[in-house]
Amino acid sequence: AANAAAVAALPRWRPKSITQQSISNANPSFRTSSPIMTNAGYASILKRNSRKKNKPSMWRHCLRVYDKMGELEKERRTDKRGKRIKVKRSTAHHEAALVAASKLGLWEEALSIYKRVEKASLASKNNVAATSNADGGSVMKLRSKNIRITDNMVLSVVKASVKASRIKKTTTKAPIYLDSVNDAEQPPSPEETKSNTTALNATMYDESADSVPPVQPTTSARPSLTLRLLTTQERREPLDFARDVVLSMEEKHDIPLVSRHVNPLASAYLHLGLRSEAANLINSLNDRRPPPPDVYVYPKKFMKEKSKL
Repeated sequence: AANAAAVAALPRWRPKSITQQSISNANPSFRTSSPIMTNAGYASILKRNSRKKNKPSMWRHCLRVYDKMGELEKERRTDKRGKRIKVKRSTAHHEAALVAASKLGLWEEALSIYKRVEKASLASKNNVAATSNADGGSVMKLRSKNIRITDNMVLSVVKASVKASRIKKTTTKAPIYLDSVNDAEQPPSPEETKSNTTALNATMYDESADSVPPVQPTTSARPSLTLRLLTTQERREPLDFARDVVLSMEEKHDIPLVSRHVNPLASAYLHLGLRSEAANLINSLNDRRPPPPDVYVYPKKFMKEKSKL
């Protein structure tokens, strides 16, 4: 009995993944299905794929896994023992997904993830405030478990917006312009349909026919993909959203505004020729974080005299 218990306790999957608690050890159907992934396992997948260098396919896979976690959050999953397995995205999952979106330049995806995390963060803060009024001793424990906006998330949104503003061309669906109204595809009349069908049947079943009449191609107004240049207003749109995020993060999430948040956006505005927006952004940083006073520099002659003494 002891030997059987020892054999049953042996892991059936990679020991490293089990020791890290990335997957579940209880998987009787290991030959037909993979083990149930835990939150730590999803976090390791997202981090490993998001930090790859020059691998856009891995970055997209990271976003797909992140979206899959969002779908699994709504489902109720249990293991063989009947224990409920709760899939929930945490700060580590959100940061990895934002890194992948920033490398791909998907500013809309990055902004949607940021807004989702911000909404959850504000909701958790309200819950912490309500709980602290009733029991003040458990405030720090609740804060450690809640989702929060971090400095890395803000930097990822800034990087995605700056990368999106560098794109100059995009593909759009443009309809085929016809020469006249008569060239447009119109449904044939019943008489024309009947005559065409009769002629086609006569040709098909007539063995003496030497040739088959060519089939007339039908014209359609199906849209085609065309390249067009983006306007300055379209290229500055992601920068405006990122600027609003940067200027409001100190008030909402207690993240101080520093130069690493402002300089990339100001540089991107200058790249588009928007000097006033860049100047206003730099001035907003100087107003909140004034530069330190100038340190008096002693002249060289005074330093030589002082060294002789």
